[in-house]
Amino acid sequence: MAIVVDEDAYPFVLQGFAHTKGEPALHELFARMSVIAKRAIGNDTVHVVVAVGDERFTAAERKLLAEQMAIAPKDEVARVVGAFAVIESSFARGVLTALRWLSPDSIPVVTASTPDEAIDLGLARLTAHGVAVPATVSGSARAAAKKLHAALRPR
Repeated sequence: MAIVVDEDAYPFVLQGFAHTKGEPALHELFARMSVIAKRAIGNDTVHVVVAVGDERFTAAERKLLAEQMAIAPKDEVARVVGAFAVIESSFARGVLTALRWLSPDSIPVVTASTPDEAIDLGLARLTAHGVAVPATVSGSARAAAKKLHAALRPR
């Protein structure tokens, strides 16, 4: 379980990162996100992404992330109205800034210090885009994000 993608509380799409990610898992992540985006295009919906877990990426993983973000189809990228990453370390926040420099046309990822904050930011973004999210859905996303983050973050 290098990377988990959980869309059970759509329009929240949770991404959980374990310490060891690797190139195959990152390619699978982008393939899975493409499937979710194509479904959103077909259903005329939008979503937010909340990334939790281990925020450490190797240089090769960061490079691959930047490359994949840069080549993501524009119509699929348009379905993501917000991306939020729970990042506790200032070094990792700097890495995220570097990724944005390498992929300036990709979705800007906003950092949050806790899963609760990331869900709140995502809910605000969805609301700003006219998406009414039932409290049961946001509550489910919040609980799942906390559980996934606790299971995957470094100790």
